[in-house]
Amino acid sequence: MRTPLPKGYELKINTDSSQVGIIIGDVIGEGGCCISYKGEMLMEPHLPVIVKECFPLNLPIERRLILNSADKDDYSLIFENEEQEGREKERFDARKDMFKRGILHNASLSRLNETNELFAVGKANNTCYSFSIYSKGEG
Repeated sequence: MRTPLPKGYELKINTDSSQVGIIIGDVIGEGGCCISYKGEMLMEPHLPVIVKECFPLNLPIERRLILNSADKDDYSLIFENEEQEGREKERFDARKDMFKRGILHNASLSRLNETNELFAVGKANNTCYSFSIYSKGEG
């Protein structure tokens, strides 16, 4: 069973061009490759976003809380043991690459349909994340 990020956690995503801070909110979905959260981007005013975390079900990875030197919580995804890491790291890296390519492909399609524009894909916690504007449609 996957452990989601805790509500209120300040996630710092490292993108190609900057670092983005997001306060994690409620889990809003889980699939085979990721967990989705509501969040708030740390800017004035706070901007509601949807965050997707690459956390595949079919790999022996888990979330571990580690205190780093600055006494900040780190919720990195790690392998359950060193033997599994040796065998499965390549598969995890491939899943992260597929996640990133899929998100960027969907973002290019969404621009054609004038739907939510993707902000970015980046790295944190030994995995990758995407985030986009959260908007509520009316039907």
